[in-house]
Amino acid sequence: MFQPSSPSLDVLNNNGDCANKFFTHTSSPTEFYGATLQTTGSNLWKLTMKNGTILQFPVVLSDMGKNPFAQALTSITDRYGNTVTITTLLCT
Repeated sequence: MFQPSSPSLDVLNNNGDCANKFFTHTSSPTEFYGATLQTTGSNLWKLTMKNGTILQFPVVLSDMGKNPFAQALTSITDRYGNTVTITTLLCT
């Protein structure tokens, strides 16, 4: 995972299961420290922050990986359950 001030965030794979990936951020003292990243049953990555905010991104297939819009944030849910859904038109 990437953020503007750092080339990447290191994560620890907590379960070693390739089908049900679950990672915890453990390296930098940022708002991402302690956040978990996991796959969902609906082809989404779910990033859960320690404050309860959930960011969701699509799981990118190899042929879609060249289009940055295919990897864009799709929703933000706060700790109270309020959700903002983001729709992006994929241009080819």
